[in-house]
Amino acid sequence: MNSINSENNYRCYTQRSRLPTLWQPPVSEGSDSDSIVVGLKNIIPRWDVSGLDTKLEYFVRADTFPSADEALYAAQMFQQAAEDWNSLGLGVSISQITDEEKAHFDLVYNVNSKNHEGLYAMAFFPSEPHGDVIVTDFALSAGERNTLKNVFLHEIGHILGLRHEFALVKEQDERAVQFMDKNPISVMSYTHPPTMQESDKVGVKAFYKLDRDFEIEGIPITDFRPTYRR
Repeated sequence: MNSINSENNYRCYTQRSRLPTLWQPPVSEGSDSDSIVVGLKNIIPRWDVSGLDTKLEYFVRADTFPSADEALYAAQMFQQAAEDWNSLGLGVSISQITDEEKAHFDLVYNVNSKNHEGLYAMAFFPSEPHGDVIVTDFALSAGERNTLKNVFLHEIGHILGLRHEFALVKEQDERAVQFMDKNPISVMSYTHPPTMQESDKVGVKAFYKLDRDFEIEGIPITDFRPTYRR
């Protein structure tokens, strides 16, 4: 995620192959519509929840953080954000694990380069195995750390398969489609800080109830099972 000096603007770097220009939601539109944007390349990736609860377990790479306290704070904020998504009962849950060998992904710290100043975080989609969640020095800085849970709410949305709210593109290598109605202040928009709307909850629950291979605008839902990080 990437920010510039504005209270209401927000950018995320997970969709790094297509960085959009700065976007701010129109103040005239409300949040009473239900919408999520999904799809990546020629599929709509999602976690397989056909069995019992699908678990995504992560390991905190405390050795990458500047201090044990910073690692603990990041882990707490990430799990709080995860619990908000877990509470929706999608069939997939995210939790911390202490055995690195059994983790599906890591939570790691990174210092931004000059080319990426203002970057908050980065995550991955279900179709991208062995991804990490990266949190940066900017996200943990004094002026930004109080929004860290919000940052993670947005990034976990990507982990669950959600694209940016405005990421509707038709090119085959970046295909994304809208499911339900548009919602310009979704947690997956660039509103800062990202805040989960009731419409996000409605949309993602409906999305995870769709049958496997169901098509949205001709693109099939494709389910993935979690794999170990190592």
